[in-house]
Amino acid sequence: MKYAGLDYSKRFSVATIVDSRGKILKQRKLLNTREAFEMFFKDVKNTKAVVEAGRNWHVAVDLLEGLVNEIKLAHPLKVRAIAEAKIKTDEIDSEILAQLLRANLIPEAYLRPRDLREKQMILRLRGFWIRQRVQLRNRIHTLIDAQNEEIREKAKSFADLFGRSGRRWMEELNMDEISASALHNLLEMEVRVTEKIKQSDEEVKHLYKEDEDCKRIDTIPGFGIFLSTLTKIEVGDIGRFKSASDLCSYAGVIPSTYSSGGRTRHGRITKQGNKFLRWALVEAALHCGRESSELKKFYLRIKRKKGTKVARVATARKLCGILYRLLTQKDCYRNYFEHKKQSRLRFASSVPS
Repeated sequence: MKYAGLDYSKRFSVATIVDSRGKILKQRKLLNTREAFEMFFKDVKNTKAVVEAGRNWHVAVDLLEGLVNEIKLAHPLKVRAIAEAKIKTDEIDSEILAQLLRANLIPEAYLRPRDLREKQMILRLRGFWIRQRVQLRNRIHTLIDAQNEEIREKAKSFADLFGRSGRRWMEELNMDEISASALHNLLEMEVRVTEKIKQSDEEVKHLYKEDEDCKRIDTIPGFGIFLSTLTKIEVGDIGRFKSASDLCSYAGVIPSTYSSGGRTRHGRITKQGNKFLRWALVEAALHCGRESSELKKFYLRIKRKKGTKVARVATARKLCGILYRLLTQKDCYRNYFEHKKQSRLRFASSVPS
């Protein structure tokens, strides 16, 4: 068996192949084209390859597919901890990856399948459009707030400034030429971005309808079509997590821990995980805090003791545990809640009075 380490960058990559004893057989800088990769690997058989997870790592994985027997994705932070070097070049990084793979010391990251990557792109692009619209609307509010008192007070009278009547009023506003031009351009861009969001919503609905796990997640209070679909796609295969704690760690909603001299202290959440999954869980926690459910009672109890931020994260962590249970057991939230309720009743009846 031979082992290949690939240090991928935007324009080119450095590939190193070593044998079972660690001897370098080939090392070359390659253009990121299929032809260059085929030429490099054409006379190499029975090869495993490793790519470090980074920006656009999937491009390197796609280039390697069909040319090697197996591809692994390396966790960049953990690789750095194992093989920190004072002298750092692309060639050295590539060789280190190959040698770690040979020694079976690669800290693996999740190599997401192509179909999930494509779905992930749809959902993340929708998130991008949402952020763009928020920025545009904030800019419009800032522009309105810079006008005279009459305009500012009139703007406050609209329940939704970007509803039909609010838009009509803004289009007919009598302002100076520069402000009017700026408002016109901002409104035009906001309309275009809103159209993009509507198109994305249709794509998300299609993904939601074809995946039963999305519908299971949607039974949890606080989740809707978008958050359910985003959560399922970001989690991927639930079987790769051994426990709910592993899923919480992947989402980055576990507290940081400092232990020294027999003392252990827990701090803020690590935030070292999938930021999109963490955002979805925290958003769902915020929504379920507004709905009538057991989760709302939990949220409000933590909020009274420790404040809104802590309550939101604690509820997100609880949602993560529920999420793991539903996806592993192919269940819905109502059955989960009834099971928990019956368990509490059995425990209460078994306690002697």
